[in-house]
Amino acid sequence: MPIIGAYESGSLLRSILSPHARIVCKSLGQTLCWIADIQKLGPMKSLSAKTALVTGGASGIGLAFAKACIANGMQVLVLDRDDIKLGEILKDPLLKDKPVKILQCDITNDADLARAEKFAREEFGSINLLINNAGVFSKGGVGNLSLADWRRVIDINVLGAIACVETFLSHLRENSGDAHIVNVASVAGHAGFSGLAAYCTTKHALVGYTESLHHELKPQGIGVSALCPGFVNTDILTNQISGSGNDVELQKAISHGMSADTVAAFALEQVMRGALYIFTHPGTENEVMERTPLLQSAFTLTRSSDLINGEPDAQRQASRKNTEHLQN
Repeated sequence: MPIIGAYESGSLLRSILSPHARIVCKSLGQTLCWIADIQKLGPMKSLSAKTALVTGGASGIGLAFAKACIANGMQVLVLDRDDIKLGEILKDPLLKDKPVKILQCDITNDADLARAEKFAREEFGSINLLINNAGVFSKGGVGNLSLADWRRVIDINVLGAIACVETFLSHLRENSGDAHIVNVASVAGHAGFSGLAAYCTTKHALVGYTESLHHELKPQGIGVSALCPGFVNTDILTNQISGSGNDVELQKAISHGMSADTVAAFALEQVMRGALYIFTHPGTENEVMERTPLLQSAFTLTRSSDLINGEPDAQRQASRKNTEHLQN
């Protein structure tokens, strides 16, 4: 089929091409234009000689990401609010004398992020891979955390990631076709757990944000992934925002968790595949999929309701294309 015909009949192609590309392809019908834009939609072609920025990179999964990026030939900017730990990572044999820069930065502070963006420009020109790893654990059920604690958890885990994307989005757009965002979420972003209300709330929000970014930025040549691990052997409990409770059993589970190095290495492999969801723990599948039959059952009950079916809008078949069209 000629390219112009493929364009006219391909609703999927129309939905993924940018508005500018649609106009050019429709008016000129040039195969080269079509190929160039399609190439931008794929995963990063290579990590070598690219630049990664890792937030919360002085320990845990963030530090593991920094090492994995270096191992893949990248240069890395590590941000963390703990300047003491930041200084220590440059002594690590895997990072010493490598193309790694560090900068003290609190991602909830606008001035700090503006300074980080300027630093990235001066040192690297732009970044290709943004890894939003900075976050805080929060244990405590309903009524166990103050509203101030809730706001702090949301500020770090959700608004912090959003602020980083907004700050560095221009960098990623400049590297269209070789740009990616990884938001470090959790299995707790797909399942609700008793006693983890605040943490689950923020990780669900981060997964939803990641999905929206994926659909909006993919046509711009920017990939997006949600990394959703289970227990990982890190110091996540060190600076937790939590209500009262005993952490002995939780700490035991974390200490027996997966290696952060394995999580980071696997995540980068999936980035190269352009994966939206990255799950590192096969054994958490039942937790993640637990609500699927409940959702299906809820829709079955809705379809059989005379009350609902009496509404004209109940007959409307929703689609992503139509819903997104209403927002643009």
